[in-house]
This record gives sequence, structure tokens and C-alpha cells, in this order.
Amino acid sequence: MKRENTAYPGACRSNAAVFQVEPEQGTRSRKQGTGNRELSSRCCPFGSLFSAACSLFSVPCSGFAPRSARVHFSYTLLASRLALLLVLSFLLPLPVQAENAPFTIILQVYEGPHDGTGQKWKKKNVELVPGSDEAREFLENYRKSTPGLVQAYEMLTTEGPFLEHMEFLHSLDGKAPKLYLVDDSQKYVDADDDGNPDTDEKARDEEGVWPHRSGNSIYISNSYLGSYPNDANVQRLIIHEYSHSQDRTGRGSGDYGPDDSHFADEILYNHGGGWRFWDRGHYSERAAFSEGWANFTPILFDPDRRDAVAASVENVRRETEKGKYEEKDWAEASYEELIAVEYINSLILYDIFRYVPGGADKITEAFQSTNRRGRNLRTVLQEIVKEHPEDAFAIAGIFDAYTHFNAPDKVLDEMLGEEIARAYRRDHRSRLQELNTEGTASGAEAVGQGTAQLRIASVEARLAAIDERLDEIRGVNLSPWDILGGIGSIGFREFRHRREEARLRAEKQRLEELIKSLGGAVSGTAAARGSGNILGGALRRMPELRTKLMQPPVAKLNALRRLGKIPTKLKDKTRPVSSMEGSPQAWGEE
Repeated sequence: MKRENTAYPGACRSNAAVFQVEPEQGTRSRKQGTGNRELSSRCCPFGSLFSAACSLFSVPCSGFAPRSARVHFSYTLLASRLALLLVLSFLLPLPVQAENAPFTIILQVYEGPHDGTGQKWKKKNVELVPGSDEAREFLENYRKSTPGLVQAYEMLTTEGPFLEHMEFLHSLDGKAPKLYLVDDSQKYVDADDDGNPDTDEKARDEEGVWPHRSGNSIYISNSYLGSYPNDANVQRLIIHEYSHSQDRTGRGSGDYGPDDSHFADEILYNHGGGWRFWDRGHYSERAAFSEGWANFTPILFDPDRRDAVAASVENVRRETEKGKYEEKDWAEASYEELIAVEYINSLILYDIFRYVPGGADKITEAFQSTNRRGRNLRTVLQEIVKEHPEDAFAIAGIFDAYTHFNAPDKVLDEMLGEEIARAYRRDHRSRLQELNTEGTASGAEAVGQGTAQLRIASVEARLAAIDERLDEIRGVNLSPWDILGGIGSIGFREFRHRREEARLRAEKQRLEELIKSLGGAVSGTAAARGSGNILGGALRRMPELRTKLMQPPVAKLNALRRLGKIPTKLKDKTRPVSSMEGSPQAWGEE
């Protein structure tokens, strides 16, 4: 298992320019220096229009000409030239970099002494715009010395599935990061043949540059690519780091454990302590989601990776002290331990993508709507359930399967809602657990396959929860606040309840239409009620009082029957009236 020492200090928004394949004639000006190019193409995007205006009006761009050299023209000529300038502004392309490309590519090299002078290595950055002189020079000089960097550059500049996947990731948050291809090979130069790199000992640069993301910059180094010559590995690495750039989740200090490194099968645990004296240690669920998301996106690009990912978590490890780990079987780990493993997060997301109808769009929407600091996997899943209650049981089953069906009731209640979670535990949990006949992390995908028929059941559970809540808000239970607030408090509460009732009825109507489209039949639903004034609504929401006012007592009815005061044809139709308005035929039997 390769270690990922990923620096993640937090997201940093930037309007960084992005690359563009420029025409050949556009390369000459870049030889004059980067500074002028930066000024004309980024700081002054209308530079070409300004130059055109100067040429049309015979005005030097660098300043004002002497009075004798000025060209006098009529207002008619001025108007015609302005019109021509306006047309040209729409027809001629501006020398700016394309806005739709998802990153800027920069070559970072190290220049430094090889004679033991004690000076630190100096970084030099060169932007690699495809088609430019710098890009051609890079390809010529680095193809033999550092082929891994050239390989990564060509992947990033060649149209195909990989670049399409990068554009999809870019759409998640819209940040265009700077992607540094780092040539750190010079750090290993040993000019004096003493067996040690010739570099400043205090700088500690001999370790090279580990791939990471920092702010809005991604660093991919030659020293890392050299050990991963396979195209797929390089692609996964770039996708992983790019996914971090679109994710604002962040992580807390110490979330990777005492060694500040993380493995894909590691139970991430923050040992706490330090200035956070109140924190005696906690599982790093937020960091596990951040890394799990960045591992999920490469699986989307290469689905064949799923089996290897699942096999790698059959045993999970936890750091007990700096650099020392203990292992345990997946089946023996607790819920808190498993949900803090990044690959477990990845597998849950991937099975939702595979087995939940429209899973790709639902995950994308939930990721975007919850893209803020401090979230975790449960935050994203709760958002999906809120927007798509028909998927509640499927989400719960997949989540439960990879955490070995050990999720506490409180976790499921928060993610699904108490009523739906109760129905899931009562009616479906044990059956879904039996689907994993292998009893392994790899076999957990069978649970996702078995959740397809639970969509109707999920909708029915949500409808039952809505009906239960509607019954609650129809009643009036006086509280101390009502006594203190008087009629105003009761009226305000009634106003809130009516708003909630309208929302629930709209959701109920949508779910009834959905359940019909899924091939099910709506049963046990309540008839719609009319509205009215606040006090009238409050009266209708008092079932006991309404029963007394609108329905003869059963004892009195029996007495009337014995006396023969009720016609025979009405006796058979007489039955206790439900607290719900309308005939029983209108709303169905309960």
C-alpha cells in the first residue's frame, strides 16, 4: 500500500487563468519576456482593442503625439471608425487564455549550488502553454531525462476521456487550479561523489517533493512519477489531487494521526491534546470523507479499480503512536472505526453511484449543495435522502453494508429521519444483511444490488411519516408558553403549523405521483382538508373536542336503537366517525 502524504491546509479560491492552445504566430511576443505577456493577456484583456483604436485614429499607444503630428478628422469619420472598431471587437479574438479549460500547467525546476556553498535551492516556474516555445522546449529537453513529467503533460493536453473527466471535476466547484509539474531531480545531484545529495543540509530538500495540494496549487513531482510509470497510476494521482481542489471540506490539525500521513486503509484518528485540552481524541470522519471523495473519483474513471479497493480494506489499520500501527479485520471493526476509513467512504459513494437510479446526478448535486468546510459523508447522504426520499432505504442499506451493519440508531435517525429509520430497522435491515453471503467488504456490493426493489417501500415510509406529522399538527396541546403568550402565542403557532402543513401536503402529492410512476398503489392516505381562519383551523385540530361536538356518543346511539328511535336502514351505516374529516370511503381504511 502506497502512502499518501497529502498536505491539505484548506481551499483557496482563485481566478487563475487557464491554458489554451495558441496559434503559432502568437509565440513570438512571449520571447520578449513573461512580464509583458502577463500584463497584456491577463491584467488588460482589452489591450488589442486599445492598440487597434490607436492605429485607427493615428494616435501613438505610448503617449500623446505633438500637436503638429495629430490627425484632424471630422465627426463623421470618427463615427464610422468607431463603428468599425466595434465590429472588429466581436470578430477578432482577444489574446487571453481560454476560460473553459480546467487548469494552468506550470513546470517548476530547482536551481542551486553543487559546490557545498550552503545556499538553498531556488525554484523557477515556467508556464507551459500548449504550442508555445516553452512547451516545445520542455518536451524536447525532458522526454529522456524525466519522461514521467512529459507523460503527465501530454495526458493533460490531449483530448480524450481523461481530460473529459477533469472537466467534470472542474464543474463541481469551478476553481481552476495551477498544476505544477515539479522537476526535483536536481536535488539528487552528487557532484563530489560522497554519496549524499549536494544541497543545503538545513533546507532538508534531499527528500524530494511529495505530490500534494496546497491552496489552489497541485504539485506532481518527478520523484513520485518515476516509481509509477503506468499511465493509469499517473491519471489516478492527478484526478485524486484535482478532486481535492474542488472540495471545501478541509480537515482538522492532527486528523491524519501523529505521523501526519494517511493510508487508504487507515482508521484515521485524531489523538487530540495540545492546545485543544478538551479534546481527548476523536475519529477523523471529516478527513476520511475528504480523502474518500478524492479516491472515489478515480474509481469513476476506472471502475475496474473497485475490486482492488474493496480487497484492501478486508484488514484496516490504526496508528497507536507515531509511525506504529495495529491491524484488525474489517468484520471486527466498530462503526466508528470503519466510517473513519477513506476507502470505506469511497466504496459507499461508488455503490450509490452504481445501484441508485440517477446516482451520478444525485451525488453531484448533494456534493455541490453541501460543499462547505466541516462536512462528512453523512452530510452528503442526508442531503440525497432529503431530496430523494424514494432512495432512503437504498442509501441506508449501502451505508450499513460497508460499516458492517453496526451504525447506531442515532446515526440512522439523523440521516434518514426517525420514522424512516425505524421502518428500515424493523422491516429491511436483517434481510439486507443476509445478502452479503461472503461476510466480507468485497461482498458488501450484493447489498447495493438488493436495494432496487426498496424504492416503493421508501416512498411509503415517507408518506407514513408525513401522515403521522400531519396528525400531530392537527391537534392542539397547550404548553406553558401558550399560557404565558395567550392567544398571540396560539395564533403564531397555528400560522407555523399551517405553513408546515402546506409544505407536507405538497410533498405528499409529489410522492403519491412518484409511487404511481414506480408501479405501486397509494394506500392509507388521508383526504385533503380545506383551509379556514386561524381559530377555525385550531378548532379543526382538536380531535377530541370535534368528536364530542360532531358525533353522538356511542352510548346514546345504543340507547336510541333500543328504543327504536333510529330507522333500521341507518343502523347498519352507523359507525364511529374517525377524527379525520370526510367519509371513510374518501380516504381509505386505516
